[in-house]
Amino acid sequence: MKKTTVIVLFAIQWASINALDWPTYRHDAQRTGITSEQLTLPLAKVWTYESAHQPQRAWPAPFRNNPYSGVKVEPLLTFDHAFQPIACGDSVFFGSSSDHQIYCLNLTSGSVKWTFYTEGPVRTCPTFHQGRLYFGSDDGMIYCLNANTGHELWRHLAGPSNEKIPGNEQIISRWPVRSGVLVEKGHVYSAAGLFPAREGSYLFALDAYDGKNIWKKKINQTAQGYLLATPSKIFVPSGKLTPLTYNRANGDYISRISGPRGNFALIVDDVMVSGPGISGGELVALNQGARQYRVANFKANKAVISPNSVFLASGSEIVRRDRKPLSLRSLEKRKNDLEQMIQAELDWKKSQELKSKLETAKKSFKGVLDLDNRIQWQAEKFDRGNVIVDRELYGLEIGIISDPGGQKNFAEYDLNVETTGMFQLELRYAARLSRPGRILKDGKVVREAAIANTTGGWEPEYQKWHTEGLIHADKKQFTLRIESEPMMSHIDQIRLTPLIGDIPAMQKANAVIEGLNKQLFKIEKTAKKPTTVTLNKGGSIMEQIKSIEKSISKIKSEASLIKEWRQPVKEAKSIILAGNTLFVGRENEVLAIHASTGSIDWTMDVDGVVHGIVVANGFLLATTDKGRIYCFAEQGTPQRVAKNSVSTKQTTDENQIEYFDQAFSKQLFAQLDQKTGYALIHGFEDAELATQILRNTNFNLVCMEEDSLVATKIRDHFNEKALYGKRIVVHKKPGNRLPYPDYMFNFICVDIGALKGKELLLSEYYRLLRPFGTLVIGDTKRASDSLTHPHKSLADLVANNRDIDRKVDFSRDQQWHVINRSKLSGGGEWSHQYANPGNTACSEDMRISGNLKLQWYGKPGPYRMFDRHSYTTAPVYSSGRLFTLGEKILYANDAYNGRLLWEKELPSMEPRVNLPRDCGYMGVDSDHVYLAVENNCIKVNARSGKTEIKFNCQKIDNDYDYNWGYLAIVEKTLFGSSVRSGNFYTEGRGPWYDDSGFKNPQDSHKVLSDCIFAIDMLNNKQIWTYKGVIINSTITIGGDRIYFVENRDPKVLQEKARRLSGGEEWMELYLVALDVKTGQLVWENKMEFEQRTPVFFTCYKEGILIVLRSSTKSFDLRAIDAKSGKSVWNREHGWETNHHGAHRRHPVIIGDVVYQQPHAYDLKTGKEKWTTSKVGVGGNCGTLSASSSMLFSRLSDYPGFIDLGQKMNKENLVEITRPGCWINIIPVGGMVLIPEAGSGCSCEYSIHASMGFLPSKK
Repeated sequence: MKKTTVIVLFAIQWASINALDWPTYRHDAQRTGITSEQLTLPLAKVWTYESAHQPQRAWPAPFRNNPYSGVKVEPLLTFDHAFQPIACGDSVFFGSSSDHQIYCLNLTSGSVKWTFYTEGPVRTCPTFHQGRLYFGSDDGMIYCLNANTGHELWRHLAGPSNEKIPGNEQIISRWPVRSGVLVEKGHVYSAAGLFPAREGSYLFALDAYDGKNIWKKKINQTAQGYLLATPSKIFVPSGKLTPLTYNRANGDYISRISGPRGNFALIVDDVMVSGPGISGGELVALNQGARQYRVANFKANKAVISPNSVFLASGSEIVRRDRKPLSLRSLEKRKNDLEQMIQAELDWKKSQELKSKLETAKKSFKGVLDLDNRIQWQAEKFDRGNVIVDRELYGLEIGIISDPGGQKNFAEYDLNVETTGMFQLELRYAARLSRPGRILKDGKVVREAAIANTTGGWEPEYQKWHTEGLIHADKKQFTLRIESEPMMSHIDQIRLTPLIGDIPAMQKANAVIEGLNKQLFKIEKTAKKPTTVTLNKGGSIMEQIKSIEKSISKIKSEASLIKEWRQPVKEAKSIILAGNTLFVGRENEVLAIHASTGSIDWTMDVDGVVHGIVVANGFLLATTDKGRIYCFAEQGTPQRVAKNSVSTKQTTDENQIEYFDQAFSKQLFAQLDQKTGYALIHGFEDAELATQILRNTNFNLVCMEEDSLVATKIRDHFNEKALYGKRIVVHKKPGNRLPYPDYMFNFICVDIGALKGKELLLSEYYRLLRPFGTLVIGDTKRASDSLTHPHKSLADLVANNRDIDRKVDFSRDQQWHVINRSKLSGGGEWSHQYANPGNTACSEDMRISGNLKLQWYGKPGPYRMFDRHSYTTAPVYSSGRLFTLGEKILYANDAYNGRLLWEKELPSMEPRVNLPRDCGYMGVDSDHVYLAVENNCIKVNARSGKTEIKFNCQKIDNDYDYNWGYLAIVEKTLFGSSVRSGNFYTEGRGPWYDDSGFKNPQDSHKVLSDCIFAIDMLNNKQIWTYKGVIINSTITIGGDRIYFVENRDPKVLQEKARRLSGGEEWMELYLVALDVKTGQLVWENKMEFEQRTPVFFTCYKEGILIVLRSSTKSFDLRAIDAKSGKSVWNREHGWETNHHGAHRRHPVIIGDVVYQQPHAYDLKTGKEKWTTSKVGVGGNCGTLSASSSMLFSRLSDYPGFIDLGQKMNKENLVEITRPGCWINIIPVGGMVLIPEAGSGCSCEYSIHASMGFLPSKK
């Protein structure tokens, strides 16, 4: 259909398209949601389209309300909550996130005209333009189809390659297209990518005719939600971040929108309205002119803005407001902006004049530097001050002064010079950002705007000398004071150099210089250099101002005819304007509201929450989160139900055709390590093989096929059974390198016969096979008959392949050969809270390197995870499975592909948090998970999630109820402790600065146990019990002994509560060693510590027991000979000063080095190895975890690592998510796993999800 395009700057573009069509999301590129078409009410339901499956959202629900800030959290990534349709001519088009297709329906009947398969979910609606349909998919492609036939015209690969990964349990591109597609003036605009730092995100423009690239730019954002456009700009939303703005002509970055976050946005005139904010109900109108400024705030979630009215949908009502005041405010802001532009240019001209005068004044200054009598000293040697001295991080090896933040900072120096006179003052400092201060002498200001320069960074290598003016010393003794508020540059050294010359003349000249400096400092705050445009068209700015003044006068003089109204409508999720009717969607209902009066003129019940409404060509379409699209028209039109042409019953039992014979099938599937995950088939001619795999397992199946006809046949077959997209997908084989990450598949089956002589990719199959996975190769005939090398047997080909490290496990009459992959050599384990019973916090994984690549992302999401400040239990790992504890739920994931294996509800488990003051309570062995729940330890089958047995904790005193405290597994022995009920931390995080200044005894409370015990798990019998008041955080096992710190203070023994706080009770602490087999005392030593210590840990390796405690400013690290209990070495060092709990750091032992931030020591001698301050570790909450060569923690706000083998290279893993505040990054099995732990964080992180990373072989 031919359409004319008329562009009017930011006006409501009713003339830009056929008024009867609705060709893109919310009608147009500005997402106005407005059409001129007027429907005659009442309407009747014409047809309903019912999908076999509900929309499969890209992201799970967000976390619940923030327990600390009280922030209410609403979903922000709502772009794919329904199948969003468009309607053009007699057709309806929409994409499906459930079965990966684009649909074309007949507008009048709802019948399917054609469908088109992609290789991933289609999460945004298509765009119709000149008879073509444009859309993007999670498969990383932009498609262009003939809108009448559905035939493909071209496709464009959005990312650098066709690589795919598991993403929230769908196989998608590393660069999925979730931005929608804009088509205007022959150009197609779109964006792709979720992980900008590690994978890259891209914004691009294509030729609409042939799909060729016009420009493509790498962008630093996650692109999620529909693009918006103006004639000169492209706006790219992120959902959990505010949109970013780019130049439409070339893709260059312009700015970030400063409004609230969210996926809703529209543009009208020069104003973008966006939101609704993290808590909902906050739309902000921002002018996007020469500079961004706020025009209005609306308490709403959605909006429609017509030329005269603003319609707002909040959580409780629909409101109509007169647009006139908003227009006035926008015009007045614009006028003020232009006036400031003129003033800024005048100020710039004046600043140039002042600079010229300043240079002249400096030249007239007569004075010679007396370098022989220069005075120079270290800045940290101040006599008085409230600044901090840093010799570890930014002041490494030099020492600097800086600020603790949020105060008026000062440092005073009492000086004694040999002679009076004039001195030149110089400061050596580093500053990435300008932090101006001032200089005073004896209380009088001698220099404003001092310390204002930037040097490029904060680190020692950026230290530079800067002249800060002259000082007249009229006496030999005086006080020099440096001030800066609220932040201070990193000052290293100060020097004063005497000046030789006529002192009165120098004073006079200096007074002129300082006077000019003050004027210049003040005027440069507003000065702006004129651009070429404003210089050449300075008069045009004045003309614009006059034009705006006329518009303001006209609006003020005209009487408003707009009737404002309010109509109670709860929880509206969608709103559009069609003619003079507002159509509103909410849960289970569509409403029509008269735009002029606010009366509700029509309603209709629907099934589900209405997330999208379209009016086109005499019809109303409403789409819901249940996968239904409703069509309404004038009454009298017959009604029909247009169900998807599939059965809603999922079945794979039809005809029960067995591909494998019964005996082999039973043997094959019974020996699988697990039956949930991902499976790959290469080589098939029909659906029989796939059907048998689906029937016997819970695998999600990927079928790799070169023949497009066979691919379509298989897709249609399983789509009819409502399994396509949900359990099975078909991908086209791109070449001999299959587009999936290493170790992704649990099960791979290759039918050689169906390959018909094509190359057998043995190395590729094995590359993709997960450790503990199964590879099956053969066919229904004799295997050798189908091989491209018939003179070689299949067994010989497998045996001679260098990439396969296993022989054939078993075969079936030489037809099928089965290979089970074993554990990766050098892969580490993380079986306990701090990696192992020795609490080393090191997995010993030798496969991890710094070249890490995203392997998967997905569940668990944030909804049921603990708040990140809860300091809860670490995830654990064994045999390719990751176990993560949420609130009253335990998750099991496949570590190599992220697939959720099972989730176990734990209704009786109360939250147990603040682990730095408690101990680990979850562990694993190769086949089971062990978890402390109330007074039991449950033993859970790692494959099924079923509880097999419960072990009871010891009851020491009948006057108290007890819960299971400490938990560890060593071979077949289970170790535990008994804690009096009510003594665990079940909420809160404790202060970031525990016991800072020793003001609050409760700040350093430690959870205590009344006993520790051992249980033989084979017969569930107690082996031994040791009674005593034991500090949970100090329990460690190593070298056939169990170690802990015991308190024997009589006051503590008599108290009912079992939390050790500060005070005299710290005076009776004993370090105890027991035999793990008998529980007999081996040795004990009394330990002398100062009162109240914020953290208290022990860890063991190679005969050395490390005991750590911290004060408010330092760590005390002690090495004990584990065999004798004698002291080996002691070290004490400060911890980094920051407000995120730098005192909460657990030791890490890698090889023969113990790391205690910010230092590292030789485990046996205590000799210092190096300091982590060289790379800036420890600026945030969190503690270190480690592999054999890498350290992991929260670095620079994000999960990151230090590669110890690459000169301590520091790097962020991703820059769009955050880890938790304790341990949740674990390097295991050759992977780096990061379960979701940012729940509760309302900061600007665009993704909340669990992730896995694998070292790249490239």
